[in-house]
Amino acid sequence: MSPKPKPLLPSVLAALFLTLGLGTLWSLRVWYRRQTTAETPPDPTAPAAEAQTYRSTGGKRPNQPSLQPSPPERARLESVLKRMEETSGSFRTFVADITTTRYTAILDTFDPPEDGEFSFKRADDGTALIRWEIVRPGTRILTIQRDEALLYQPKLKSAQRYKLGSNKDKAEYLALGIGQSPTDLKKTYDITYGGSENVRGAPCSILELKPKDPKAAAMFSSITIWIKHSTGVSTRMKLVEPFADCLLIDFSNERLNTQVDDSQFRQDLPAGVDMLRIN
Repeated sequence: MSPKPKPLLPSVLAALFLTLGLGTLWSLRVWYRRQTTAETPPDPTAPAAEAQTYRSTGGKRPNQPSLQPSPPERARLESVLKRMEETSGSFRTFVADITTTRYTAILDTFDPPEDGEFSFKRADDGTALIRWEIVRPGTRILTIQRDEALLYQPKLKSAQRYKLGSNKDKAEYLALGIGQSPTDLKKTYDITYGGSENVRGAPCSILELKPKDPKAAAMFSSITIWIKHSTGVSTRMKLVEPFADCLLIDFSNERLNTQVDDSQFRQDLPAGVDMLRIN
């Protein structure tokens, strides 16, 4: 029996490309949703505290900020944004291990987590270079460089190549809160302060991002990022869809401004790979 194909596009990537205006990918997004809602039962090792919080609050944090933040909340928000601005000024690279877990609200289940490595680099022209490599339970490698994204699945010997064109800046949807200037983030999101929390023992500030663009909001109603006090970058992300499905992304073993060669963001595919090109 041939192996069951993995979804062509993880939810976060599907949202990225829908935001880019590639309407032909909508059918892939729907197909992915059907695949994930019919997959194996949730892994009992999924983060229990986060799962219970999510179930009990319908996707909202218990101390979700009001629409009119108090002066102390505004002051804390400005302090976090100032720390992020300091980091963005000297930002070059970010490398971390990643664990992603998808929650399906209608089934009240978490999919088994996927593990891999994430690399992000600011190119000389200011564009984003990204490598998102899942290694467990299966291998999928996404690279984004200049105006091109390449998704490769070695086990299936298949790849999809996307031309991003003038929308190449949208690649940073995969790296929110990592090296961007808060001034730029404010152009795309309404940002509020969501409190503080320790993540793996590290103090973090929680920011709630609401997309201003209706197309983006149709995919993600809110995005939560946990900004580490010590680094000023995200160590956790939660992307919530309008019907309360969400994707949890945890970064660990983070390395900021280490040497990362540009070759990490290129893929030389072997012979025999079935290539789908989408312009």
